[in-house]
Amino acid sequence: MFGSRNGCLCFRGPLFRLAVMNHTNPIQTDPMRRQVGFTYTELLISVLLISILAITIGLAMQNTQKRTIETKAILASAQQQADILEAIADDVRWAVEIQNLQSNYIRFTIPPEDGIGDNVVVSYWWDFSENKLYHWNRDKTAGIVLILSDVQAFTVGICDVDKDCEGQQYIRSLKFEIQYGQGGECEAEEYVHLINFPYWE
Repeated sequence: MFGSRNGCLCFRGPLFRLAVMNHTNPIQTDPMRRQVGFTYTELLISVLLISILAITIGLAMQNTQKRTIETKAILASAQQQADILEAIADDVRWAVEIQNLQSNYIRFTIPPEDGIGDNVVVSYWWDFSENKLYHWNRDKTAGIVLILSDVQAFTVGICDVDKDCEGQQYIRSLKFEIQYGQGGECEAEEYVHLINFPYWE
């Protein structure tokens, strides 16, 4: 050992080694260096922004779910109307005689399903005072059957007529329209080709 200088001891060895015994100089800090971490104000602002973002996302998801439910309900109503018009079309297309035809009422006859006996009388009409669509089939014991409620409109119209070689007029096709729902937001229509070409005066 050679001695001590400036509070340091030097030791003899393979490599020069310096041991700091007493460092009287204070630790120097960089005045431009920013303290790491968040202040209390910054933390509150972050929590507030995250809360606002979470509420916004929640409201958006809620509105999307609501619109999805409404869309499914409208599609289900539209499908129900289409099914009802298709059922009406299945009866009307076999009409042999149109007994009564008005804007919201039709009565006609069709052959019996087994082909035996008299023709069957079938009626469809809309009660605008109750907004309900009814059906009646003489061969069924159920009598008057309620088909659909909340019907805002139901119309029947002749699309195409023709005349036979004797000049007698017959119906080739009919058109049915229906509006369903409290605001009539669902609409459907059906064009029906009449197979038996019933006469019409």
